Amino acid sequence: MIALEILDDDQEPPLPKFKKLKLQDDDDSSFAFQNPSKRCLHRIHSDLQKLYQDPIEGIFVVPDDDKANRCHAIILGPSETPYEYGYFYFLLDFPDQYPHVPPRVILQTTGGGTVRFNPNLYSCGKVCLSILGTWNGPSWTPALNIGSVLLSIQSLMNSFPYHNEPGFESVNRNSKEPRNYNHIIRHETIRVAVLGMVQWALTAQQQQPSQQPSQQQQYPSRQGDSPSNNSNQQILPEKLADLVVESFRATSECCQYLCDEYKTLDGKAFQDPYQKNKGTFHFRSLQRRLKEMEQQVSTTTTISSTALSISSSSSISSVSHNEQLGRQKSSETSSDDIMM
Repeated sequence: MIALEILDDDQEPPLPKFKKLKLQDDDDSSFAFQNPSKRCLHRIHSDLQKLYQDPIEGIFVVPDDDKANRCHAIILGPSETPYEYGYFYFLLDFPDQYPHVPPRVILQTTGGGTVRFNPNLYSCGKVCLSILGTWNGPSWTPALNIGSVLLSIQSLMNSFPYHNEPGFESVNRNSKEPRNYNHIIRHETIRVAVLGMVQWALTAQQQQPSQQPSQQQQYPSRQGDSPSNNSNQQILPEKLADLVVESFRATSECCQYLCDEYKTLDGKAFQDPYQKNKGTFHFRSLQRRLKEMEQQVSTTTTISSTALSISSSSSISSVSHNEQLGRQKSSETSSDDIMM
C-alpha cells in the first residue's frame, strides 16, 4: 500500500513523496487477497450503485481494477474546517463475510506515516470508528454500507477536530489548544493533502501501471514494511487522479489565499497538544509551491473526461471559484485568532 513520505529538509517543509503504508495487523494473505464470495461482491456492487444514484457531496469512490473486494475513495476536506481543499485518500478492503462484518479502512494520506490529521485518523493509517471495530461505541450492522463508513469518516473532519479526543469535548473552542491544533492541521493539509496529493495525481496521470516501476525499487521502505508484490504496483487510480488535478485547478487560488492569511505563524514551532505532529510553520513557502504547482497543472491535460463526475458518484461543490474566494475574504481570521 502506498502513502506519502516526508523527506528531510532543514530549510523548509518538504513535499511528500510516495511510500508504502501498511498497518501492523495487516494480513493480506487472509484478507485483501482472498477469493471473495459472491454475496460479498454483490453487496459491494449494490453499495456502489447506491452511491452513484444518490451521491454524497465531497465523497468519491471507484472499485479497484484488479481486486474485486477493494475500493478506493477520496474525501474532500469539508469547507470551513482546517481540512478544506485537502484530498484524503482511503483504501477499503472487504472481507469474505461482508456485510456481516465491517470493511478494513486505511488512510493513505499521512505524510509517509508522520502526520496525524485527527485524533481518530492515525499517522499509521488506522481509522478509529466504532462501526469499524476500532473504537468504543455502536458496532457494525449489516444495514451499514460504504456510504455510511465514508460519511462517518467525513464527519470526523469538523471545524474543531481537537474535540474528537475523549475528555476534550468540553474545552472552549476559543482557548489556545484547539486553535493551535487547527493551525497545524491546516498547514499539514496544504502541504500533504493538497500539494502532496496533486503531485501524486500528476505522476499517476503520466504513468500507466504497466510502466510504473516497483515502488519498492523507487523508494526505500521503512524498517518493518513488507508489502506484497501486488501492492508494489499500486498507484492512485486514474479517475481519482483526474479528480484531484481538476479540483486543484479550481481551488489553488483559495489555498494560496489561506497561506497568505496565516503567514504570521511562519517560523514558529508546532504546538500540538497531543504531541503527535512535529514541525515548523512555513505558509509562505507553501504559497510559493502552490503557485508553482498551479503552473505545472496548467500545462497538463486531464486524461479522463469523467474527472469531475466519477461514474456520477459525487460532484465537487457547485460553489464557484470566485464565490469561494469571496467567502474566504469575508471571514478573514483576525490577528488575535492566528497568533499562538
